[in-house]
Amino acid sequence: MPVDGVHLLQTLGITMSNMPLRWLVLAATAIVFVADLSAQLTIVKPNGGEIFYINRDRIIPIEWTGVDDTLAVQIFVSPNDGTSWTLVADSARGLTYQWDASKFPVASAYRVLIQQVRPPAPADNVTYARHFTNVLDGSWAPNGTRVVTAGAEPHVWDAETGATLSVLSGHDDAVNTVDWSKDSLLIISASDDNTARLWDATTYQAVRTYTHPDVVREARFDATSKFIATYARDDRARIFPTASGVASAQFSHPATVNDISWSASGDRIVTGSDDNLATIYNRTGGLGLKLRGHVQAGVLQAEFSPDGALVATVGGDATVRLFNSTNGRQRDSLSVVDEGVRCLDFSPDGTRLAVGMSDSTVTVWDITAPDTAKLIVRFGGHTSYLVDVEWNSDGTMLATASNDASVQIFDMVALRQFRRLPHPGPLNTIAWSPDDTRIMTTAVDAARIWRIKSIVLQADTSDNVFSISPPPPAFARLRTTGDTVMIGDRLQSELRLEATSFLALADIDSIAVSLRYNYTMIDLETRDLVAGEVDSADMRTVTLKAVPLPLTEAIIDVLTFRATLGTDSLTRVRVRGVRQIGSGPGVTFDTASADILVRGICREGGTPRLFNPNGQQLSIAVARRGSMIDLDVALAEAMPATLTVVDMLGRVVFADQATADEQQRKSMTRSIDASALASGPYIISVTSATERATILVSKQ
Repeated sequence: MPVDGVHLLQTLGITMSNMPLRWLVLAATAIVFVADLSAQLTIVKPNGGEIFYINRDRIIPIEWTGVDDTLAVQIFVSPNDGTSWTLVADSARGLTYQWDASKFPVASAYRVLIQQVRPPAPADNVTYARHFTNVLDGSWAPNGTRVVTAGAEPHVWDAETGATLSVLSGHDDAVNTVDWSKDSLLIISASDDNTARLWDATTYQAVRTYTHPDVVREARFDATSKFIATYARDDRARIFPTASGVASAQFSHPATVNDISWSASGDRIVTGSDDNLATIYNRTGGLGLKLRGHVQAGVLQAEFSPDGALVATVGGDATVRLFNSTNGRQRDSLSVVDEGVRCLDFSPDGTRLAVGMSDSTVTVWDITAPDTAKLIVRFGGHTSYLVDVEWNSDGTMLATASNDASVQIFDMVALRQFRRLPHPGPLNTIAWSPDDTRIMTTAVDAARIWRIKSIVLQADTSDNVFSISPPPPAFARLRTTGDTVMIGDRLQSELRLEATSFLALADIDSIAVSLRYNYTMIDLETRDLVAGEVDSADMRTVTLKAVPLPLTEAIIDVLTFRATLGTDSLTRVRVRGVRQIGSGPGVTFDTASADILVRGICREGGTPRLFNPNGQQLSIAVARRGSMIDLDVALAEAMPATLTVVDMLGRVVFADQATADEQQRKSMTRSIDASALASGPYIISVTSATERATILVSKQ
């Protein structure tokens, strides 16, 4: 077997479960690369202190050095300072990886872990053949460094090297099951010699013997390691405190008991028996809750869901049934093949149920619906009935053991076969290691440990944390500039973006700004910038065409106006609204505007206006057409106006009003028959509420 850093550390009893990750990485790399200290895997980026924003930095570059750029590495990230890790790349090469962080949570304590790994090799597997008999069961120590297996006697051995650590001698007959307590301090064994024995897992000495009237088929610790549940061939299940050799509760059945299982909380057990019942008992004793539904051949296995709400049972009647563990009502019966079912296991999150079939397949069911389970997938590959199924700790892998002398491992994310493990003889049990890197199998010829996941050669974690954060609030000011201008002249008002902050994080592509101004005082001439306009009284609101949002201070648009009303009048171009176009959180806009001062005489003699809103001087144009005189009058505002023609004696010889349409167009035209006029000049005038214009015209 090759010696690398991980193997040596595990030989010394040091694993990732009992050693801080950073120490393990440093120790492993130091051991592995004694011969080549220059080849040390090192994370370059992120190097700590960075803030990545969720709407901009969806792709975060990860870089490393110290290995050849052709070598593949695994990359993990942790949002909580290294207490849990998520694999983001299984085989990244080229010393850089573009990590898609868009689906990861906001957190301020991210770290990166990079590992150089190699795939498992046959030399990484361990065969333990020192039982010299059928190996019926096995159990891992909680830290994954040791296992105990059951044959003629329980054997404790090193999970990495296969070296025997102890033979637990004392039973007078074959051992059926073994279990390691969750606190790692004790081992329990159940034997055909009518006893269960408790062993000190440190000294390997017998601590206590639990005597039964008949063969003890199974003994299991609860989650607290304070109680043991057993069942024997005398049709009884019993509860023993680990601190006492006397049963604290026992439960009689009218038929042979086939299985026993604890709830995750350790307050209940469930049994399956040949009377076609599964029965739930409180640990402290009392009457059981009967789970009825199977019709023949007994209940072969019963198991609580991880949250304790359900019990799943395997019946000899070729069915799997789900029961409410509180009231005992049957919730569902899974449709399976006539050949029957053999074994089952809940996924760690309790949403799926794996069922090992007699027809050599395994089915996986979605059991989240309250009344009907849904078949997710059926895997084949075996050639004989299944004897055991087991999920790994995070539900991403499923292992199956068959009487055809093979184990299959399925990737439950990709829903495909991951590996097949051939054996010389039929299987009895399978068990994942606590860290999911290995599987222990027990079979008629030997017990084996198989390396499933890649072996870490060296690794590095980022020294300092970095953050993934929401973007800070983006802010900017939109300001229009002012000017001082004479009536009739042009002026320019700039629309400026000022006081900008974090605009790059706003995810706004463009903006459409709306401006409001008094159109009787200034008239917009740069019409090519306008997308739409609305008038209200003397005010006009124009919406400018959308423009890209600059990320720094800039002039967005320059608008040209012409002054149309003066006498030292003040006005402004004000920002009325901003439509933001983009997918991000947006920008908070402040607005400001400067004064526009329009100077000059706007009324002749104190009354008539000289300029209309188009910036043109008020005028009455006269054109002669034969005996006709055509009058073309420019109005200043959209309001009623009167056109009159007066002779030199003061007599009104013609008068008319502007129509509603002419008022809107701010112009009116009329024709007068000159032959009807007396000789001499005439005064033509236009009068409204705010203006008057007069010209003198001769008849000729």
